[in-house]
Amino acid sequence: VIDYGTLNVTDISGEQSVQIKNTGNANINVSVDGYGQLDGDGAAMNCSGGTSIALSYERYAVFSNANFSINMTQLTDTALPNGITNLTIVETDDDNQNSTNLTYWRIQVPLGVDAGPCNGTIIFSAVSFE
Repeated sequence: VIDYGTLNVTDISGEQSVQIKNTGNANINVSVDGYGQLDGDGAAMNCSGGTSIALSYERYAVFSNANFSINMTQLTDTALPNGITNLTIVETDDDNQNSTNLTYWRIQVPLGVDAGPCNGTIIFSAVSFE
């Protein structure tokens, strides 16, 4: 769950980190695919007032404190075949340890979004590159 908290129209959320864990025996990357209610709907979130937040307003980065407008990548409704650029979660050689990496997320509430709770889905999928 990525909880952006309570935001007003035009607000940009604080940064939320998502830890990704590799328990396998191969290096992986991760691809993300987002949607509001149904995959392919063009929304990052659907809101209770009947409006939605477009995918372009939910963004991620592979480093902390990225500038929302300049350094963050817009969420898409199509999983990236090669995964997120510059993100690798290395294989683990020890069955008692896991390898992890982080992604950093923010969302902006655009003009025209009605007040009320908003919910969406992000699918994280492992991508092998070996």
